[in-house]
Amino acid sequence: MQTINSLLLAAMVLLLQRLAWRRSGSLPFAAATSCFAFFGLWQVLIIRPQTVSLLLFVLTMTVLEAARSRRWLLALPPLLLGLWANVHGGFPIGLVLVGAWALG
Repeated sequence: MQTINSLLLAAMVLLLQRLAWRRSGSLPFAAATSCFAFFGLWQVLIIRPQTVSLLLFVLTMTVLEAARSRRWLLALPPLLLGLWANVHGGFPIGLVLVGAWALG
């Protein structure tokens, strides 16, 4: 379980860094963002269900950002939110994310 939890967290940080790098064009900024997120989550890095929720949040954000150039990707967030709703109760923040992206 610890290995799976660590892999999920590593995937979340990797996706976050990739997203920040693509949006900013600066690898040092992306690395700083990832470090900031990692140390911000330091207290919750134990085996908890929200680990999957964190990964799904960053994955949803990555899909939404990629949908700027490829509109067909907008079919994926409802599927991710459906998965999220069945995995962890934090899925309403995914709805907030999609709403904020749509308003932006």
